Amino acid sequence: MIWLFDRGGEKIRYEICRDAGGEGFLLVMTSASGQQRVEKIAHPTDLIERSTEQMRRLQEDGWKIG
Repeated sequence: MIWLFDRGGEKIRYEICRDAGGEGFLLVMTSASGQQRVEKIAHPTDLIERSTEQMRRLQEDGWKIG
């Protein structure tokens, strides 16, 4: 699943996907410059909690889904 966030012309790509090894999930945030932050998360419930927390933080920092 992919979301795009925008703030004043800056873009962030926010992605949730399965780990290629089949062991859990990845939460990947990629800036317009290509810099990535990747978190490995083992359990679906932890993924939902972490994803909700990260999206809330982005929105609090002025990022909008778009």
